[in-house]
Amino acid sequence: MDHLPGLNDVPPAPRTLSPQARALVVGYRGRQGVLLIVGGVFLAVGLILSIVFCWGLPMDAAIHFSRRDTRGTILRVDPTPGMKLSGRRPTKVRFQYEAGGTLWLGESNSFEIRPEQTGAIEVEYSSLNPAWGRLAGETYSTYGYLGMLSLLFPILGALILYLAIRSNRREIRAFTRGFPVLARVTFRGQDHSTTINGRHPFLIRWEFKTETGVYRGSLSSLKLLDSKAFGEADQIVVLYDPADPKANTIFVA
Repeated sequence: MDHLPGLNDVPPAPRTLSPQARALVVGYRGRQGVLLIVGGVFLAVGLILSIVFCWGLPMDAAIHFSRRDTRGTILRVDPTPGMKLSGRRPTKVRFQYEAGGTLWLGESNSFEIRPEQTGAIEVEYSSLNPAWGRLAGETYSTYGYLGMLSLLFPILGALILYLAIRSNRREIRAFTRGFPVLARVTFRGQDHSTTINGRHPFLIRWEFKTETGVYRGSLSSLKLLDSKAFGEADQIVVLYDPADPKANTIFVA
């Protein structure tokens, strides 16, 4: 692109996104692209970690809110090879307990029950579902309620994805429905805060005035590196959402 459009080149709303506009506005580029990738990775990895670390927590929560106590009997105690927490190796305890006139079988990890131990034990179960029973003071989840910390990863990932998608949708709305205005270019150059495939995208910042004040915007994209016109212009045409002028983007034909 060697020539920048002027205000008279902007068609009335609603506008159709040209291939160039799709690459710069619809496509997740620059910081938006990085946020999309980072958010997706955090969300995917976080969901896997949450499944691993939070497995059994729903049953722990049910027992917590509808707890009943009873006595049980140890049926079998097995070591858990390959698993250590704080330098200690738990055992897997299989037990039998009575609840509501019925005998139930349960299984729970424990740091207190020794492999050779037998006899009676204290059991907690949920009145919502007596089949959810565990050793008193233990948890279904191997990592206990600390496993909930793993939920921070998918929550953070979802938040980052939301910000990337929200930013993209606002720019699309500004392009297709927004008002055109001449904006002053306040910065142009490499975006050193972002690296994509070993390259810094081109960053352009601008500001413009409306009846409600002065607003600013920016666009970071590798595709702008090929545009001599954007690299030299002192003024550019910007489209902004009149209901939210902070949502604005460059107009490209």
